[in-house]
Amino acid sequence: MLKTSRWWSFLTLNLLNWVFPPSIKFDRGRIVKKKTESLIFFWDKRTETLFVKDITNFDIDTGIIWDTLTIDTRGGQGILKIKGIPKGLVFKFQDVYLKMRAYS
Repeated sequence: MLKTSRWWSFLTLNLLNWVFPPSIKFDRGRIVKKKTESLIFFWDKRTETLFVKDITNFDIDTGIIWDTLTIDTRGGQGILKIKGIPKGLVFKFQDVYLKMRAYS
């Protein structure tokens, strides 16, 4: 599971992501992103799900300290983007994705 860095959220003045960092994980052949929508109504979460077989592009933008992960799908399902991931964790996530893709 990947979570947005709390330091990144703090330095970008994003209080919601600092308290409840967005997360992305693999779950039975799909990628699930969970993000809290409101600081007051913290139980209100948005969940986005992409199936591994529908992924067409796995883009990693590397920064000095944090990375950004962008996942694109075929069929117009949309783009899944998560910013502020600690350095190097995105590449481990990509390795897991490639292994899942090979088995499916």
